[in-house]
Amino acid sequence: MIADFVDPSIVRFSASELPEKDRIAIWQDCYSRVAMKLDVQLPESTSFDYAFVGRKLPGLQLLSATLSPLRVSRTRELIADGNDDLALIINVSGLVSISARGEQVALSRGDAVLMSSTEPMISQRHLRGSSLSLVIPRSLLESIVVDVASRIMNRIPRDTGELKLLCAYASTIIHERLPASLKLRQALVSHLQDLVALTLGATRSAGKLARTRGLRATRLSAAKSYVVENSNRRDLSVNAVAAMVGVTARVLQRMFERDGTTFTEFLLRQRLNCALRMLAAAEPDRFIGQIGYEVGFNDLSYFHRAFKRRYGATPLEIRNHSPKFDGAD
Repeated sequence: MIADFVDPSIVRFSASELPEKDRIAIWQDCYSRVAMKLDVQLPESTSFDYAFVGRKLPGLQLLSATLSPLRVSRTRELIADGNDDLALIINVSGLVSISARGEQVALSRGDAVLMSSTEPMISQRHLRGSSLSLVIPRSLLESIVVDVASRIMNRIPRDTGELKLLCAYASTIIHERLPASLKLRQALVSHLQDLVALTLGATRSAGKLARTRGLRATRLSAAKSYVVENSNRRDLSVNAVAAMVGVTARVLQRMFERDGTTFTEFLLRQRLNCALRMLAAAEPDRFIGQIGYEVGFNDLSYFHRAFKRRYGATPLEIRNHSPKFDGAD
């Protein structure tokens, strides 16, 4: 198990460099430390391959795993450990079937289900695939979700709007470097908890709070992440991003305005920052115009004007290490 020395809230481990005979034992030991105790069984004549990332935050744990076919179970002996957390399991890819309470739920790509660590369960991954899990203390979820116990073992379809947004937001948080500020991290956790509550069905008061506080902030964060990842697409539009986060273009524009900017300004800033990094790399065989097109500009004259207005120097001056350049914010 490898901790990130820059961010100790992250733990990573994989089977790629482990002796095959030790892979199950190491997996069970590491997984029990970051989530819960599980028993692992493999199909005959198969090896155990996996990669895992876990992030522990105040009041929530995020777990991302890619696994070969296997069967995991939480037996009656294992539930005696006193762990009473609830886990929302999202099947990112592959096919999974989960049995508990005398029922079986099949999860296709993107489906989710809520599980309890206090109850025996069996999970069978039939094909190699990935999952994303959010582990939350039972007492916390019980305070914001009506009769949370009744929501255990109910399949949540992948086309559920809140689930899609939750998956996108959680995937970003588990892999990105987070701010060191405890206050900011707690805000991120609050947004995730709110989205989990909305996905499961929050109480009236908690649902209202989540919609006004968490859902709006989470949608804006997801929109920004999508823009950052796709800013080089010359056809990227506010309509496309709004559709991705499940709102109208005008609603998304207002979100950016309340955040002190506009969609157009935010997208422009990402493209210019990408261009700046490419110019600073000082690749003499790459034309400046080519860089402008690669970062998403259709009009090279506009690219040059916008670049100089933002950085106080032309792209050529940056490439030549002009002393006029003060750097990007």
